[in-house]
Amino acid sequence: FIELYTMPLIIITGYPSCGKTTFCNKLKQYFINNNIDESLIEIINEESENIKKSTAYLTSTNEKNTRNVLKSAINHKLNSDRYIIADSLNY
Repeated sequence: FIELYTMPLIIITGYPSCGKTTFCNKLKQYFINNNIDESLIEIINEESENIKKSTAYLTSTNEKNTRNVLKSAINHKLNSDRYIIADSLNY
């Protein structure tokens, strides 16, 4: 059971292709089905920030820049009125 209205940031971690994005989309749908306004739920990942996964983690510099962009997006959008779901390779 997830208590709604108490978790503004949810971080999903895991290896590549383990189902993180699928889980994030199902979690978002769960919130919507439980009367959370869809405009208050945001999934932040490489796709939402227009980052190409094929090059995002190619070098350590690219990976550092990618993580900085994702962290900045989370920090910018995070507040007590929104639900932010962070979906990335944070393993």
